[in-house]
Amino acid sequence: MSPLKKVSQASEEPAELKDALAALIANTKRVKRKLNLIEIAEKIATAKKYLSVGEIADRIILSKEMIREFERVNHLILPIKKMVEKGEIKSVEIADRLSRLPPVGQLYVAKKVARGLLNSDDLRAIVSFRKAMPHLDISGVVQRIEKSRNIKEFIAEFSIPKDLSAQPELIKKRFEIIFGADHIRATSIQHGSGHIILDAIAKDILVEKARKHRVTKREILQLIVAGEDT
Repeated sequence: MSPLKKVSQASEEPAELKDALAALIANTKRVKRKLNLIEIAEKIATAKKYLSVGEIADRIILSKEMIREFERVNHLILPIKKMVEKGEIKSVEIADRLSRLPPVGQLYVAKKVARGLLNSDDLRAIVSFRKAMPHLDISGVVQRIEKSRNIKEFIAEFSIPKDLSAQPELIKKRFEIIFGADHIRATSIQHGSGHIILDAIAKDILVEKARKHRVTKREILQLIVAGEDT
């Protein structure tokens, strides 16, 4: 397409699309924004009436994943959206991670964020930990993260072969043989997949085995699950 044709097409675009794209360019690449996250999500919604997410990303020079993070503000419950509008929550990373929590837990965590008791790294850990330990309520997850800030933990996911799906205790025993029961913080096994939380010592063992066998850490976990000597 010639530059002249591009200019011609741009001049024919609807005014609300031009306004939305201009607003996104001005507000998605800086910490201090004139628009809050709710307003940015609304501008993205306007732009999507005319363009795909990929086209928007190209026009405003932003990754598609980043655009989706801004869009996830729409998954926040109403009280948190009001916190965003008041400026109590400004970080798109924090809003994105809050949106990944169940509605019943979002407000509990958001209030701690607004009071400066939790940061973006804490929320990343909370989202990961809750995925690994879905039976815990959100307050229990947050307390665990708060207590373990200075304790390095590693959370990993693994899949379970069909022939072992009914033998969770055998899988746990195999992990204990490799890492030691004292170095496994928690193990969750359900629906054909599982999560394991290791302390720093167990993580070092995992990393060393992965280096030795020239495979990924997840591949080492799968070998352990299968009962193969690593």
